[in-house]
Amino acid sequence: MSMMRTFADPFLQRIAMPHTSVLNVLGLPIKFESNACWLLELAQEAFAGLPAVDPSSQASDVSASVRMIANDDLPSHAFDAPPPPLTYGDNHACMLALSRADASIVNLSAGCALITVSPALARFPYHVRYELIEFAAYRLAAHLLGAIGMHAACVARGDASLMLLGESGAGKSTLVLALMQQGWELIAEDGLFVLPHIPCALRGAPNFIHLTDDAQHVVNMANVTGNLIQRRSGRTKLEIDARTLRTAPRVEAPLGSLIFIEADGADETPLLAPMDRVCAQQMLNTLQPFAARHARWPAVLETLLAQPAYRLRRGNLRDMVALLSQLGHGVV
Repeated sequence: MSMMRTFADPFLQRIAMPHTSVLNVLGLPIKFESNACWLLELAQEAFAGLPAVDPSSQASDVSASVRMIANDDLPSHAFDAPPPPLTYGDNHACMLALSRADASIVNLSAGCALITVSPALARFPYHVRYELIEFAAYRLAAHLLGAIGMHAACVARGDASLMLLGESGAGKSTLVLALMQQGWELIAEDGLFVLPHIPCALRGAPNFIHLTDDAQHVVNMANVTGNLIQRRSGRTKLEIDARTLRTAPRVEAPLGSLIFIEADGADETPLLAPMDRVCAQQMLNTLQPFAARHARWPAVLETLLAQPAYRLRRGNLRDMVALLSQLGHGVV
């Protein structure tokens, strides 16, 4: 949709936003609006079908809003790949910028966000969705919940849950999909949020699972399809919509066992072994450098360390899943 900046509207505040939808992010309803249908479709691709934690929540109870503008009022030079993101922020606002015409600006205090996308970046819809739309939505929802984000995955079954932690490439996503195929429910694949004021509460957005080529050779891929995306690292991954794998998305779970996945473990060590508190604390602080700088991290750390912790050596995937399923039933 063509639009132009004018003296009467220097901040593009009066652009018509005919495309709107209320979507649930981390269990909270957020209103998305745009002057372009394709931008709203990207927001729906990310969050459609995810439930509110309070099922009685109606559109009138919207917690926050995200305004998305397809912005062609500035000349932009085409690029072969999106420019690297730059992030800025404080306790009241944060921003992710890719260029002078492509940015996601989040006003945490007001509970709203503004996203602008140039024609040049529109050629890269994955980056628009992941780096601008999801950035704004997660930052808003986490702020409203008072939640702390962690680089971790989580699956749940009934009242049991497993928090999977490890370096990038440790195999969290592969293990998540394999556990889901054994009846576990996905809470989060990569970004998990802890609610410190609600003891032992976890939130996530169970929307996508990302697998490398190597992972696809070891996990059962029957009836599993997805789209190829390219990460900033240059690695190509298969992005699977987890909502197509089951019928009842779940966004909240109680905190359960902590599972630290070792990418390189000695073959003679047990596949699954208890981890003492000192080692668990050291691993949490190492694996969560962003969360560890949060003012509420000491309280969250104490809550996490009160849970059983285990070291999981990478081995045969079927054996790993069987041990974790037993753990979920309290057998191990």
